[in-house]
Amino acid sequence: MAIFKESKMSKSPLKFTLVLTMILLLFAFIPTSPVAAHAILARSEPADNAILSEPPNQVRLWLTEPISPEFSTAQLLDVTGTAVPLRGIRTVPNEPNLLILDLPPLEEGVYSVWWKVLSQSDGHFTQGLIVFGIGTTADLNQAQATIPKTAVPWPEVALRWANFTILLLLIGSLTILAFLLTPPVSPPTIVTTYQQARQRAWRLAYMCAISGLGLGIGWIMWQTAVLRPELPPTTPIWTIASQWLTQSRPGLLWIARQTIWLAFILSLWRINRNHLPSPSSPLPHLLLLLTFPLILTQSLVSHAAALTTNTTLAIITDSLHLLAAALWIGSLLALLMTLLPPARQNKNHLRSLLQSGWQPFGRLAALSIGILAATGLYSLGQQVATPDALLLTNYGRSLFLKTLLLLLTLSFGALNAILLHPTLAAIPARLLRRPQGWTPLSWRWLPRLMLIEATLGLGVILLTAYLTAAPNASQAPTPPEEIPTTATQLVDDMLITLSIKPNRPGANVMNIRAVSTRRPAPAEVLRVIVRFTYLEQDLGIESVAAEATNEPGLYRLGGNQLRLPGRWQIDVVVRRMGIADAVARYEWTLPEAQSSDQPLISNKQWAPWLTIGAMLMLLATLAGTAVYVWHNHQQPVSHLAQQTVKIPPDFSDW
Repeated sequence: MAIFKESKMSKSPLKFTLVLTMILLLFAFIPTSPVAAHAILARSEPADNAILSEPPNQVRLWLTEPISPEFSTAQLLDVTGTAVPLRGIRTVPNEPNLLILDLPPLEEGVYSVWWKVLSQSDGHFTQGLIVFGIGTTADLNQAQATIPKTAVPWPEVALRWANFTILLLLIGSLTILAFLLTPPVSPPTIVTTYQQARQRAWRLAYMCAISGLGLGIGWIMWQTAVLRPELPPTTPIWTIASQWLTQSRPGLLWIARQTIWLAFILSLWRINRNHLPSPSSPLPHLLLLLTFPLILTQSLVSHAAALTTNTTLAIITDSLHLLAAALWIGSLLALLMTLLPPARQNKNHLRSLLQSGWQPFGRLAALSIGILAATGLYSLGQQVATPDALLLTNYGRSLFLKTLLLLLTLSFGALNAILLHPTLAAIPARLLRRPQGWTPLSWRWLPRLMLIEATLGLGVILLTAYLTAAPNASQAPTPPEEIPTTATQLVDDMLITLSIKPNRPGANVMNIRAVSTRRPAPAEVLRVIVRFTYLEQDLGIESVAAEATNEPGLYRLGGNQLRLPGRWQIDVVVRRMGIADAVARYEWTLPEAQSSDQPLISNKQWAPWLTIGAMLMLLATLAGTAVYVWHNHQQPVSHLAQQTVKIPPDFSDW
């Protein structure tokens, strides 16, 4: 019987991860400049659904984050959907989030502006549409342009999946080299087996580094293919790639990432070429620290980097989430690729392999799962606005599916832990009144359960790749019926446009645009008053003054004045100095509230509550880990030497 002495290094990953987690959390207090979740339109001139008395010379679009002018485009469409040539598209150096469209002379009518921009922050394309009219006869409801729906490109999902898998495998192989592949004291014959396992792990890390560098080349080829349709057909491929690398934030991060991969290749090549380091060498620990810049460059182009508040905390949380996944799934994959083959070939040494490999891995996996759950809970509140958004949006449903698959993976991990740790197996045995030594499954199932856990982990990574390629649900979902209703009237020289959104009983936002068609205007507008009369029942007349906005001629009113469905009379009174009031009267119909407008669960923001839950979960995980490490330090080595794994006879059926 082999005399096994548990190495102190087998407990080191807990302390190492604990210290690294605390260091990363300190970075959350470093301020950064926030950016938005993709380049979303913040405002425009002219405003959406505006009726203009004179043709504009420009259309100005302000996005929520800096855009790349080289890869951004726009089209001006008339009422029939025919493209009207633009005089130019440009940005302003001191306003990188402003896109300016120079217009040709336009006639009266309805026009649509379709825009598509590339974000400098996360490298994603976003598009949108605004509609405006010119002249008193313009009817905005005649606009024919629509926003084309785009699906998540599966080649990009495949590249992201391969990227995550390679990164997790690299971290996992270095983790088992640093903490788990530590040979027992005796018998001497097992040392050769461990040397072979460590050699496989070093080779695996080297292959991951080469694959990561090659995948980076594939990524820039994909980006070039995506960007090429936005440029003239004669633009050379190398020019597109050069512009993306040097003039976009994702391109600069790509250069940094490739440099790190190259450093890994050179370091691991020298290690694999010369004599492999001893188990006590600090090289795996140093290389493991070098993986954090790789994780950080990944998080800097993720949805976390596109949040407008607590950006640094979100990036650190995303990095911790990825690190925890690597320590669990990546280490599991690495162990299966390095320890499972010798376990099948050397059944006499199986006990030592389990004791030095999978048992310490179980403790590391438990810590990783706690951090993974806490960081995932926080990110859920940031990326999915409400509980309804989790069920009603494509991103939310995909994230819900990922959570279910993660729980399934965790259940198989729990079965493996019960088979490997007799103290854990005793808990369900007592609850089910089973004899001592009982386990839910036979030991012969252990390799299959490990392979199932790893396969499900790869499925979780695939869904993660899909989620990172798709737009998030940080905005509450809006039912398709909630479309602004607009009407325009010409009263004397005043062109008055009323727009109500969402045009449902209850709270609404009303935009009133009042512009004189004369130049110069005969008098200044003093105020705009809106009068509401319900035609289905005598409720009296309610008058409310609209508030002026920063945009000339635009007034806004919000409230519950339209609280009942049915027919309403809305009078918009424009009061000017020394001139009779201009009154535009609208016969307005408010549709019945539909059940689809009611929240399924809740449409209230849940980020504050999820943040509190994530903090409590993280504190509980770190506190439990600290207590465990302190408790093990109090135990003598002789006690640790008695902790061996009992191998039943049916284990020979492997």
